[in-house]
This record gives sequence, structure tokens and C-alpha cells, in this order.
Amino acid sequence: MKKFSESSAAKYTIILILVTFVLRILIAAYTGLGIGESYYFRGALKLELSYFDQPPLFFWLSGLTIKIFGLTALGLRFPAVLLFAGTSWLLFLVTKQLFNAKAGFWAVLLINLSAVFTISVACWYQPDAPLMFFWMLSIYLIVKILGINDVQHRSTGNIYLLWILAGISTGLATLSKYHVIFLFAGLFLYIITNKDQRKWLRHPGPYIAVLITFIMAFPILWWNYNNHWVSFVFQGSRAGTSTQKGHVELHPEWFLRSIIGQSLWLLPWIWVPMMGALIRSYKDRNISKAYSFCFWTAILPIVFFTVVTLWSNLQYHFHWQAPGYMMLFMPLGYAVDQNLTSGSLKARSTRRWLRFSACFTVITIGVLSIHMVPGSGSITALNGSCNRPMAIM
Repeated sequence: MKKFSESSAAKYTIILILVTFVLRILIAAYTGLGIGESYYFRGALKLELSYFDQPPLFFWLSGLTIKIFGLTALGLRFPAVLLFAGTSWLLFLVTKQLFNAKAGFWAVLLINLSAVFTISVACWYQPDAPLMFFWMLSIYLIVKILGINDVQHRSTGNIYLLWILAGISTGLATLSKYHVIFLFAGLFLYIITNKDQRKWLRHPGPYIAVLITFIMAFPILWWNYNNHWVSFVFQGSRAGTSTQKGHVELHPEWFLRSIIGQSLWLLPWIWVPMMGALIRSYKDRNISKAYSFCFWTAILPIVFFTVVTLWSNLQYHFHWQAPGYMMLFMPLGYAVDQNLTSGSLKARSTRRWLRFSACFTVITIGVLSIHMVPGSGSITALNGSCNRPMAIM
């Protein structure tokens, strides 16, 4: 990309998104369902206000698309593929405003090279795809509202409209997965730790957005009210203690497993520099609004779902930290841009790192995808189908 510049970054990002979208359509259509997908697919056949272990939005979306594509792997997975394309574009737009357009391209490239995002989130029939999309849409709207690195003046009317849209977006994120609590908490911490943003604590906008979120979460609340709050009890119990005698038992091996698992899911050579981006975001949070915003919206889900493994056996759910990691692709993309423009040994090593990451991900996904292709695209022929019943109440 000899002509890669601020003005051409958007064009290259769109090309990247389109190419990966087409490739994921093929993967979604011709590879068999995994264990989790096989467990979930029945929820799309019987639509409810909510479900035992997940909010309903991804069931609703796939329930719609199987009416278009039929009861096939593509029918179930199409919303995930489409939504991740949107997530990638929103990631570019937010990174462009917080840092620059070239950083936005590198952020999108890296999220498409990271194992947990490029397949699990972007292709599989799971609640993570709508969560990531509406999380990032909420971030996009809130960055506009807070005016981070934006000198344009907005009228009061536009601000209220943006807060309403943000409330709708966070409401849809809540209908996707319960992680949204960390988004609210992170934004609150960003506002109270930045003096010029504290004015929003006295503005009606945030409270309107929260109210809209609760209204949109009504299907979850009503279903749980009629089912003894079982979904919240179940999810809360997963973060409970491992005690057998009334006291907390610490398990460092579970904690270590979580750290290693997260690095493997992200790919270790991406996870390590991402940790560097997290550290820099922490160090520069008081001198850079962009770094501060990324830090506070990233740190809570990463820390919570990692620390809780000291006493709770979350097994192999290494993707629960993913919303936090998604926010770190922005400062990581900016670090890549800085390295590449340095004209030094650091630039050459960064190029080698990018080439290796791209080759590894493309080759690995290609081989695994071919291995997972069953004899047909229909549900009955998909490998990984299981007899475990969908928990619908």
C-alpha cells in the first residue's frame, strides 16, 4: 500500500471489510456448527421474550434470517457476519476520531486477525456479534456526544437526539448480553476522572439514555419476573465462590489458565502488544482524553472476568473479556501507525509482525475451515450437532 495515507485509509478499510465479509459468508455457509451453536440453534426456532442463559436478541435476529435463507448454517450465522462488518466500520470511525484514520485501518486489520474476533465473534451463531456491534455503536455515539478530539459545536437539540440514540443502542446491547453493565461503569469512571466531562453528571442526557436502556430491557425483565429471575441467578452463580465450607477457596491455577486462555484466543503475538497498549492508556490517561476513554471502557470487563477466576471456575470462557479487548484495538492501531511512520528498525519489525500475523490467521483459518466442511449446509448434516436441549422456559 504505497499510497496509504490519511485520505486513503477509509478506502482500504472498506476493501478489507468487504473482502473479509465475503470470506466469512463462505465459512458461515459451509462449515459445521460448534457445540455452543448446536446448543443455541433451537432458540431461533422458538422465539421468546428471553431465555434461561442468554438475552434474546441474537435468537430473534437468526429467527428472522432462517426465514430468508432457510434452516441452514448461513441462515443462523448471517446476522453475526453482517454485524461484525458493521462493528469493523464503527471501530474505524471511532479510532479515526480518537487518534487518526490510519490508526483506524490498523485497528480493523488487527481485530480481523485476532482469533476470538475473526471467527468466534464475527462468524458464529452466538450473542457476541450483536453485543460487539451495539457496544461499538454506543461508543461511537458517546464519543460524538462527549466531543473527544472534536472541535465542532453541536446544538442542544442534537445532543439530546444523540443521547436518545445512545440509549437505544445500549438497550439493544443489553438485549444481546449482560456485559453492558461494564460499559456504563466505564463511561461513568471516564466522566468523573476527567474534570471537563463532569458536566454530564448534571445533564439530563445520560439519565434519559439509562431510562431508555431499562425500557428496552423490558422483555428480559418481564420474562425473568415470570420465571423466578432464573437467568440472573444462573449468571450470578457463575461468578460465585468455589467454597464448600462457607469460605472462599482461591485457585491460582484457574487464574493462570484464564490469562493463558485469553492470550491464546487473541493470539499471543497480538495479546502482548495489546497489553502494552493498555499500559500506555493507563499511563497517559491524565494527559490524553483518547487514551483515558480507551482505558476506562476497556479495563473493567478484562479485570473482572479475570480476577473472578481466582475463586470461580469459569472453565474455558476466555471470550468474556472480549468487549474490553475490543476497545484496546484503537490504541494498538495507533501504536502500529506510529511505529510504521518512525522510519526505524521499529518500523521494519512492525511490518514483519503484521505479515506474520496475517499469514498465520489466513492459513490457519483456511485449513480449519476446510476441515470443518461437512457434506451439506443443512442443520441435520452439520458436524457438532448435539442432543443437549435448548434451555427455553
